[in-house]
Order: sequence, then C-alpha cells, then structure tokens
Amino acid sequence: MPDNNSYVKYGTHSHAKGEVDTLRFEIIPEFSERGRRRTHLTKADYGGEISGTGPANLTPKINKLISAYADDGHDWQFFNSDGLATNHAIVSHASNMTGTRILHRSWPRSDAVEYDTKRYFRIVVAARFIDCEDQIVRFQETVRGLGTTGERWAFQNTQAGPKRVQIWPATSQTIVQEGFAMGLQGYPSQVTVAPPLLGSAHEHLERRMITHIGPRTERLMNYDYGIRWRYVFEVAVNTPLYPHT
Repeated sequence: MPDNNSYVKYGTHSHAKGEVDTLRFEIIPEFSERGRRRTHLTKADYGGEISGTGPANLTPKINKLISAYADDGHDWQFFNSDGLATNHAIVSHASNMTGTRILHRSWPRSDAVEYDTKRYFRIVVAARFIDCEDQIVRFQETVRGLGTTGERWAFQNTQAGPKRVQIWPATSQTIVQEGFAMGLQGYPSQVTVAPPLLGSAHEHLERRMITHIGPRTERLMNYDYGIRWRYVFEVAVNTPLYPHT
C-alpha cells in the first residue's frame, strides 16, 4: 500500500515520505455475550526504515521516533502520495473508547548494516470503537418458585410415635424473579428489559430491590453499566412463570 511519497503521521510526528514501506490496516469486530456486535478494534501494523550515514547521524533520528511513540492517545493517519488523508485512520471522536494505544514498537532486524546506514522499525497501534448492534450486551434472569400452594403439614410426636398432622389445607406460593443486565453506554431500565412478571396485586413492593453497578472506565468513555433486579410475588394458585430472554 505505501509508496515512495505516502507517509504516516502520529500526533505531531510525521514520518518522512516513503519511510513506512509496509502497512497492514485491520478492523476486527467484537461481539457481546448475546452474539451481537458491540465494538470493533481498529489496528495498524506498519514498518519501515530510518536511513542515515552512520551512528552519529542515525541516533538523533532514532531518538525522535522513540519520543514520538512514547505516549498513547494521539491521532494516527495514513496519507496518500498526493498528501490527502485516507480512510486509514485512528482518531479521537465520539465512538472512540480507548484512544490510540501503542501496542508494539520494536527494531526487528540486526543485520550488518543496522546502525550503519539504516534502522528498521515496526510499530502496531490500535483503538477500540463503539460499533453497537444492541445496547444490551449482557442479560440473564431466573425465576424461582417456593411452594406449590398445597397442604402444609408437620409431624407431631405422640406416645405411639410421630404422627403427620395437617396445619393448613392450602398455602400460598412465593415467586422470586431476579436478574442482571448490562448496557454498553448507559444503564438499562429494568422495567424495559425485564418488567415484573406479575402485577402489583401480587408483588411485595416493599421487598423489590434494584441495584445499579458502576461502569468500567476507558481513556475516553465509561461503558458496561450494570443493573440487578429482584421482585418477590405471592400467589394463592400455583403459577408457573418463565424468565425473559
């Protein structure tokens, strides 16, 4: 892809035209636990050579490259030979989560001419971007039933041995609905993603529990906002219920 007049720029540092002679640019989709695309990783893997006329001439150029790639967070751009910016870029904007990261920098060769007339380098930079198909990136819910509304009985000790005694001919059933969801860019509403399976006539509203879990943090944004919910119901008729999916 690069030619003798194209060049790469990172932050304020512009490589000399033709200095970068290999470039591999990748966009790698990443998926949530629900199988939907959530982000993508944009990565540039490139290399080339710094030319010089001996160690005294090469050393300042090498130090300039080291200094240019000392810090993360700068924009990266590949320019055509006509000087126009291409779409091969890693820049900070609203969907950039991490800012540009220096993943790798090395001097991959050590042949006889190294540090005499040239110095080969290889650099890998990358950033992660929001690329969201569905804001709900994690979801799981369970429903538990305690009791069947059947008879309640107990054993009573007698002189003749334990005797089964009916306490109540019928009982209530307790149902607990609870779960967890994670929103990529903000808190999900538990009423939207998992509303109560039964109405307020059956819910013990004083026992409802909603828990918000703080997000993870990247250089440029927060993400993965969690919420847990728990509803407790009581019914007089055995009521099979199933979780949302």
